[in-house]
Amino acid sequence: MPKNIERKNKINLDDKAKILVLMEHEENKKILQKILQGDYQILESKVNDFPEELFDLIVVDEEALIKHKRKFIELVKKEEIPKINLPVVLITNKTIKQLGEKVLSLIDEVIEVPSRKEYIRFTIEKLLKISGITLNLSEKIYRSLSQDTPIGVCILNDNKINYVNSTFLSILEKNKNDVLEKNILDIFVNEKIINFLEKSFDYHGKNDPNFKLQNLSKDRWIKATLSPVKFIDKELDLLIIMDISEHISARDSLTGLYNRKFIEEEMSRYNVKRQLPLSLIMADVNGLKMVNDTYGHEMGDKLLIRAAKLLEESCREEDLISRWGGDEFVVLLPGIDEKIVNKIYKRIKDNFREATLGVKDLPISIALGFAVKKTMDKDTQALLAEAEDKMYDNKRVESKSAKSNILQALLSALGAKSHETEDHVRRLKELAIKLGEKVGLSVSDLDRLSLLANLHDIGKTKIPAEILKKAGKLEESEWELIKKHPETGAYIASSSEDFSHLSEEIRSHHERWDGDGYPNGLEGEEIPYLARILSIVDAYDVMTAGRPYKDPLSKEEALKEIRDCAGSQFDPNLAEKFVEMISD
Repeated sequence: MPKNIERKNKINLDDKAKILVLMEHEENKKILQKILQGDYQILESKVNDFPEELFDLIVVDEEALIKHKRKFIELVKKEEIPKINLPVVLITNKTIKQLGEKVLSLIDEVIEVPSRKEYIRFTIEKLLKISGITLNLSEKIYRSLSQDTPIGVCILNDNKINYVNSTFLSILEKNKNDVLEKNILDIFVNEKIINFLEKSFDYHGKNDPNFKLQNLSKDRWIKATLSPVKFIDKELDLLIIMDISEHISARDSLTGLYNRKFIEEEMSRYNVKRQLPLSLIMADVNGLKMVNDTYGHEMGDKLLIRAAKLLEESCREEDLISRWGGDEFVVLLPGIDEKIVNKIYKRIKDNFREATLGVKDLPISIALGFAVKKTMDKDTQALLAEAEDKMYDNKRVESKSAKSNILQALLSALGAKSHETEDHVRRLKELAIKLGEKVGLSVSDLDRLSLLANLHDIGKTKIPAEILKKAGKLEESEWELIKKHPETGAYIASSSEDFSHLSEEIRSHHERWDGDGYPNGLEGEEIPYLARILSIVDAYDVMTAGRPYKDPLSKEEALKEIRDCAGSQFDPNLAEKFVEMISD
C-alpha cells in the first residue's frame, strides 16, 4: 500500500463515502456495485495494489482473502492499513473458518450472500456512521498520542454491547461471541474501569483516564472515553479505548514528557549525517530542593509539572522534550542550527521569567545550556557534556537570585498565614541592629543579624494557618508541631548557599538561657550569640505590639518582663543591655 495513503480526519456522510472493493468473485462484485452505486464512490483494487486515494471502508470477499491471505496479514503487521477504525466488511457465500483467526480478527462485519440488499446497505452505513462518530469524538486524545495508536470502538445500549470493532477485541483479547449482548461491566475485571464506566453513564465524556489491564497475555495500558451518540434514532453510548502501552512506557510518569531511556535511544537514532545540525538543550529547575524542604514534595512535583508544561509551550511541536532525571530536562532539536536554537533558548527563559507556581505565587526559574553538533566528528555524549557544562555555568549565575526570590515568596506566604507581618520584621531588624551595635558587633555580624531577623521563623511556612492564628490554647499535638519550626527553618536555610551560615542561629532562637528551651535544650553560652540577641528583641516586640488574642503591654510592663526573665529565659548580660537601650 503506498505510503501516502492516510485516513481522513473525519467522515462526512453528506459527501459520498469512498468504499474500497477487494473482490475476486465477479457475480458478488456486480451485486455489491449495483446496491451501492450512486450513493457511494466505488474504488476497485487488488489486495497487493491499493489505489492512491483516501477511502472510508473496505469490502472484501473470502476468495480475495484466501488468495492473498499472507499479503493481507503482512500489510496489517506493517500498519499500512489505517488504524483509526477503518471498517472491513467480508462478503461470503460459504464457511469462513479456513481464513484463520489472524485474518478474521481484522473483519468488523460478515455478510453472507445471498442477503437482502437493505441489510447490506444498513451494515455498511452503520459501520461508516460509527467510524465517523469515533473519529470526531477521539480527535483530541488521538492527537496527543502517536499517529498509529489503535482505537477500539464499542457501541452500548443500556450497558449491553451492540457492536465492537476488531481493534476493541484485539486489545481485550476477546472474540465477538465473548462480548456481544453482554453487559460491559461484566467484560472488564479492573475495578477502576468499572467505577469510571458507572460514573460516566451519568457524566458523559468528562475525562479520558488511563487504566492498566491485567490478566491478559501481557499487561496493557488503555485510555478510555465514554460519550453519548444518537444512532438510527436511538440514544446509545460510544466507548472508545486506545492501547497506549507503548506511549506510557516511553513517558515520564510525573510530567508526561519522554523519559531518559527514550531520549537516549532517539539521540542514537538521530546521530546520522542527514540529521545535522543536531542541537540539544539541557535544563535544570532552580530551587527545587528549597521548595521540597519548605512546602513538601507534593509542591515540588507541581513545580516540575509546571516546568515541563512551560518547556512544551516554548519549544516546537517536532522537538523531543524529556525529563532526564530529578530536576533536569533534555530537549533534542534535530535539523536546526545555532541561530534557531538560540531563539528557542531565549523563549524558554522569557516564559519562565514571567511564570509563577499556582496560588503560592512561587517564582519559577530554570538554568539552561545548549550545544550544536555540526559534523559527525562530535559524538552525542560530547554534545550532552557541552550543553551540561554551559547549563551549570548558567546555574551558578542565576541560582542565588532564584533562591532569593523563592525565599521572598516564602516570607510573603508566611506573613499571609501568620502574625509575622512586614511591620513586625522591620521593627525586629531595627531593634536587633540597635542592640547589636550597643554590644559592639562587627559589620558582618550586624548583616547576619539583620538577615536572621528576616528568616528566623521561616520554618512556620509548613505549619497550617489555623494553628498559627489560633486565638485559644493550643492542643498538645499543635504545640508539638509549633516546636518543630526552628529545626524546619534550619533545614530550609541549609538548602541554600546564601543562608546556610545562619542555620544554627535559626535552629536556636527558641532556646532558653536555663536550658528549658527547644528544640535541643541548649544552655547558657551554648546558644549562638545572635540567637540570644534575637530572642530578646522578638519577645519585646511581641509583647508591645500584641496579638489578636492578647492585648499589648506598655513599654514599662514589657521591660519588667525582660528583667524578670533575665538569667532564666534570656542571657542576663544582653537583657541588661537591652533594658538600658530602651530606657535611654
